[in-house]
Amino acid sequence: MSRPWAIFAAVCVVYWGTPALCDTLQTQTVFYQEVSWSPDGNKIAFTAMINQKPAEIYTMLLRGKVVTKLTSNDASDAWTCWSTDGTRIYFTSKRDGNDEIYVMKSDGGGAKRLTENTARDIAPSLSPDGTEIAFVSDRDGNPDIYIMSVDGASTERLTNTPARESNPHWSPNGQQVVCYVQEEGKKDRIVVIDAETGEGTTIAGEATSNTYPSWSADGSAIVYCSSPAEGERWVYSATLDGSKNDKLLPLTAFYSAYSPDGKRIAYIGGAWPSSNIYVIDYSDGTLRCLTCDLALEPPPTDVIADQKSKPRR
Repeated sequence: MSRPWAIFAAVCVVYWGTPALCDTLQTQTVFYQEVSWSPDGNKIAFTAMINQKPAEIYTMLLRGKVVTKLTSNDASDAWTCWSTDGTRIYFTSKRDGNDEIYVMKSDGGGAKRLTENTARDIAPSLSPDGTEIAFVSDRDGNPDIYIMSVDGASTERLTNTPARESNPHWSPNGQQVVCYVQEEGKKDRIVVIDAETGEGTTIAGEATSNTYPSWSADGSAIVYCSSPAEGERWVYSATLDGSKNDKLLPLTAFYSAYSPDGKRIAYIGGAWPSSNIYVIDYSDGTLRCLTCDLALEPPPTDVIADQKSKPRR
């Protein structure tokens, strides 16, 4: 696939070189944490933390950038994935006191809790056939990957290692799960796990720290964030057969996801506490910042703004 980097770079200079565009409002600092595509590719779901408050979940209709806020509470709601028909969104929430897996309608209604225990259950990923959810839990003392039925009725443990597995994603063919693994004294590495046996194969690791993997649309490659040095974050693409492991984007980013048709890639650029969501369209070489001028919360009213501007006595 050809990639017109010259066009990307030229557009990117405008966005990254203009700090004002990267602040949605002077009163609003937003950290976008993750992004997921709807099955038809017309929408994205994403997690946003405004002014370092607990994360909330939103969707955006890409045509017109129409944004809908799906959650609103004092707990963190994050880590989204869509149902196969696009009518529901699975996510992690702390609304009942600790991290659990939930599902809600894609308009934010009818939230239902799928897991219930004192452990942390996080980062759901729905299988391509829509019957199972892979997620991370420390219910047996160590963060491992578990697989449960889509209704939460049954759960099986997939991995059982002393390492910490994070951020699982099903392969498009449903035969594997990719995640990143953290071990004491070692660099984070990307591991592909057989969904039947639980056996893992390292795709990227050892020399650099690698996190937040996802799959190419055809399942032939793993897309992930590589951090060769402190503060550096680049998106790479590694083929499963090990023949290629190349930088996918010449732009700094820490989370990325291909559109279902493979023609676009959404990624998050920036770093805590401020980031933005971008989309590159490979069909015409354009790059769009979806959130650079986006206000997720309304600006303060004139009365509130006037009160804030008055000095305290």
